[in-house]
Order: sequence, then C-alpha cells, then structure tokens
Amino acid sequence: VVLRYECRQFPRASGYPEDPATGIAAAALAASLRKRGFGAPNDDKDTKNYRYEFYQGTSMGRRSKIGVRFDRDCDIKSKEKDVNIYISGLVDISSRKEEELA
Repeated sequence: VVLRYECRQFPRASGYPEDPATGIAAAALAASLRKRGFGAPNDDKDTKNYRYEFYQGTSMGRRSKIGVRFDRDCDIKSKEKDVNIYISGLVDISSRKEEELA
C-alpha cells in the first residue's frame, strides 16, 4: 500500500513563490505522518517498510512525483533511533537551459 498526497511548498525566504518539487519537505512530512500512525507496510510480509508518494507543482503546471520510503517503522520508543529514509522522484523538464552553479 502506498499513501498518495497532493502537496504545495511555499518557501518564503527563497525569493520565489512556490517550489514544484521539495524532497526534504516530503521526507519531513512522511516522517510526521508515519509518527502519527498514517501509513501502511509495503506488503503483508514486510511490516517495517512504509511508502508515501507526494505530488507537487501541479497548480504551477510543473507536476512532480516524490517517493519516500522508510526501512523500518519510526517508533520513538524504540532503542534503535536510526531510520534510513529513501527519496526518489520524477519531474517534467520544462527547459534544457544550462546554468553555472557557483
């Protein structure tokens, strides 16, 4: 089971009005949802893997898909505190313009 959400991100301090794809925000939202009990294992045999899909940028005409998966449950009472978070994504490329990154 994969939970799917439509999201929007408004990074006020960034200088632009809306972000079409934000992996770190998706990971934080997935962790918050999982901690609050929203989510389900990938399948009945593997109860420790949880998956989420976030769609973002739709209202801007730049739809992206961000996948987030945890390797185990985010149980704050657990002695094991480390959780591996895997992020993947798809985005439509609107321009092939190359820019130099400083």
